[in-house]
Amino acid sequence: MLVVAARCWWSELTAVEIHSVVEGECDCGAPRKAGLAYTCRHYFECDWGVLRNPEADPRRGIDQLVLTGYDYVRQLLEHGPRRRPGFGGGVTSATDSQARLFIHLDHSGTRWTWELFDAYFADGKTPTNLLIGRWPD
Repeated sequence: MLVVAARCWWSELTAVEIHSVVEGECDCGAPRKAGLAYTCRHYFECDWGVLRNPEADPRRGIDQLVLTGYDYVRQLLEHGPRRRPGFGGGVTSATDSQARLFIHLDHSGTRWTWELFDAYFADGKTPTNLLIGRWPD
């Protein structure tokens, strides 16, 4: 499978380090409770910018950076597109082309595409089977 071969050299060349950032004095604990006001702000960032909507939820506005799992993308490649019941709905799919890997979201007649790269969290404690997507060049 092309994606597995591509992943081998991607890991060494383009792995992106992601940082978890907390602004302000954290008073919320995790997970946050809906409807309460907090003085802290939690988000992820990398050298490419802040991940404002890492799950690509169309209700929150689509952004240039997303996070996904390698296993999920592999399932999309092997079994085809999948309807997203949460995260505002839509259909996700994946394609591989010339050692490049892409994930797509189709929602309400619009399609967004991100090129995927290996990623890891700087803390070393979070899942390592992670991909970050950015809008392709």
